[in-house]
Amino acid sequence: MGVEYHLARADARGVHLVRTSPIPRHTSDMTVVKINALEIPPNAGDEIVKRFTARMDSLADVAGFLGFELLRPTSDTETRWFVYTRWSDQSAYEAWRDGDGARASHATKEGEEPRAPVSMGATLLEFEVEVEVGPSEA
Repeated sequence: MGVEYHLARADARGVHLVRTSPIPRHTSDMTVVKINALEIPPNAGDEIVKRFTARMDSLADVAGFLGFELLRPTSDTETRWFVYTRWSDQSAYEAWRDGDGARASHATKEGEEPRAPVSMGATLLEFEVEVEVGPSEA
């Protein structure tokens, strides 16, 4: 059973329906989002950016990987950094997590000195994408 959604675009001539389509709910191949909320010391932001940037190539060709974002907090009320990843389904994420992919992305590269972790702690938040809207096709 799907949920019908309507995306409208407004311009000077009024509001226009852009698309209508069913969104599947609770299917085994539902897109999933994993957010790792990292506790980072106040002056370690540049180091965490440097480390993640150096590891981006380890995700590029992973089956089912759809995207990555490292989110820096911008307010005084939130101090955690968020590592946002998007996967085609739970199985793709689990294959990466349980296989060589996760180990490779967290391993010390050949020729590098082992480094202490930057994070003081982490919490994994897990979600299924229920509704998704992208830019309209003009």
